[in-house]
Amino acid sequence: MTSKQLFYHRTQGLYEPGDLISAGNWGRLILGIGPTHNRFYAERLLDRIRLDEFPSASSRPVCAFAFEDAQYTMGWEGRPSEYVYAVRLADHPL
Repeated sequence: MTSKQLFYHRTQGLYEPGDLISAGNWGRLILGIGPTHNRFYAERLLDRIRLDEFPSASSRPVCAFAFEDAQYTMGWEGRPSEYVYAVRLADHPL
């Protein structure tokens, strides 16, 4: 994986070229709504498994998701007002 490689990010946010997409929006959304969010308990379970099995891996609630396949990203069932952006990694620990 290189900083030149293109990935695809889907979001409701409006961005301009050169903008930085912040990590953690998924977590802020779920934690902001709390237990009534339909993914709250599933995400807590997934993060508990991550912590137990892969403690050095990033936590889903505090990361930004990007995909390698543009068609998959565009076809993914999200909210209707989401946009797909071609992005490059600005900084990563890998």
